[in-house]
Amino acid sequence: MNTNERAAHDERRGSIYLVVLVVVAAVTTMVLVGTALRRTTAEHYRTTDDRMRARQGVRSATEAALTLMDDKDTFLTNARGGTTIMKTSSVGASTLTITVVDKDTGKVADDDTETLLVTATAETEEARSLVSFDVQILPAFLDTIVELGATSYWALDEEKNESVAVDQIGAIDGTYNKPGNVGGEDFPDDGVAPTLKGVKEAIQIPHDSSFEQEQGTIVFWARSNEPTESDQQGLIAKEDDANRELSQALFLEGGELVWRGEGKNDSLDQEFRTDASAFKDKDWHHVAYSFGLSGTRVYIDGVRVINKTSWIGLHYDIIISSATNTRPWSVGTRALGTSGAPSDPLDGSIARFVFFPKQLSDTEIADLMAAQCGAVKLEPVEGSFARVVE
Repeated sequence: MNTNERAAHDERRGSIYLVVLVVVAAVTTMVLVGTALRRTTAEHYRTTDDRMRARQGVRSATEAALTLMDDKDTFLTNARGGTTIMKTSSVGASTLTITVVDKDTGKVADDDTETLLVTATAETEEARSLVSFDVQILPAFLDTIVELGATSYWALDEEKNESVAVDQIGAIDGTYNKPGNVGGEDFPDDGVAPTLKGVKEAIQIPHDSSFEQEQGTIVFWARSNEPTESDQQGLIAKEDDANRELSQALFLEGGELVWRGEGKNDSLDQEFRTDASAFKDKDWHHVAYSFGLSGTRVYIDGVRVINKTSWIGLHYDIIISSATNTRPWSVGTRALGTSGAPSDPLDGSIARFVFFPKQLSDTEIADLMAAQCGAVKLEPVEGSFARVVE
């Protein structure tokens, strides 16, 4: 091979080496790219799996929070004791945490808290998911009386200058005769009650057929500024001078609590009294009376103070005769004036008036008093749920 042939051969061999080197480099690059892609893909799937586990975990945490709320007393006690009320890592690969704070302050809840902010969180190695929602702390009294069969409930907690006393169950609204005194008293459940002092400040509730009962129970709270006053102070009455058949009245007289009923004729009239210490102070008292087959029963602060076998209902219907009390309810007075005009006013206040078309037991009366004195329910706020995945 001459010099020119050798030079041409070396040039061809160099070109082949260069092609091989380029191919090898390309293959190596593809391998490296493929490895990186697989690594990225694996990390993506791992992150996606973590997020899926976080999403599943937060659902469990939310369900756990709602379950804990079923025991509202324990839930509130824990919430008022610190912000974290549950932390566990026993559900899958997630660590679940439930925290509760006062929504308005962002701090630990206390007795003045009205709305809670509940946050359920699930965390994995690579992801975190959380759900937050608001929970209102609401009085449970309305639920309690509905369960016991109440057909009307006037909380009498309207604000000043309101003229309508709303019936929150039966829609049989009453009228405040003096709106300027509405909401003038503080009530133990952190609400308000009307100031009552004269006949012009009474509350009138119109008659409705739902009151035409042979048996029933009336429940309310009352206080008097002059509990031992010798003059009568009407609390609740369904009576008038013009037509007193089947009338009922509960009033104070010299510190005694008196129940009076007018029958079909004078021989059936009844009047029952407690001793003179029944209303010896100016505090709020829980008052109830029931009438029916179990007789007439009157309660003060959950304790039965009158127990008689006879009774007068608001309706009766027998073969030879029938009668029905169709007068309005007077709240804060009796109604013995001309044509049932208010008389004998209470100097004090009345609140949380409930009507049941049946006789309640002693236990139910006591439970009602306890329910009014602070029982609450926890109500998640619709539309407040928010979710975050990181």
